[in-house]
Amino acid sequence: MNSEPMLNLARKLIGEVTFCVAVTQGDGGDANARIVQPRPLGGDWSVDVLTNRRCRKVREVERTGRLTLLYQHDKDRSYVSLIGPARIVDDVDFKRSVWTEAHYRWNPGGPEDQATVYPAADDRTHRALECRAWRDAGTSGLQCRHPIA
Repeated sequence: MNSEPMLNLARKLIGEVTFCVAVTQGDGGDANARIVQPRPLGGDWSVDVLTNRRCRKVREVERTGRLTLLYQHDKDRSYVSLIGPARIVDDVDFKRSVWTEAHYRWNPGGPEDQATVYPAADDRTHRALECRAWRDAGTSGLQCRHPIA
């Protein structure tokens, strides 16, 4: 199966969505979901979101090494899920390079604050990040699962 059209569609849909749902696994196995505003998707399918170390999602990503990001595209009645390995990025140089004035609202300590971190979904652990997409095309849908790496 040629997965390139599905991956191109997934990239397009992600690029048009401002917010997504970040899902992590809780201590008891429950799914914990919350709305986040991720930074744009990288060329290598990496994506991250600014948060604070005191947040539950940080502890859950540190414990499980996994994160799911679900992007819902209302206009096209479509969604994309990125499912796979994740890590917590607390590198000060990285934080400075992506920092904006708007970030001070939720993280007043700035990029130097050790509590300011970025959970990042990526494949730096050499396991496959998986992309799932569904698009409603009238009465029929397109659903694909594809390991990106």
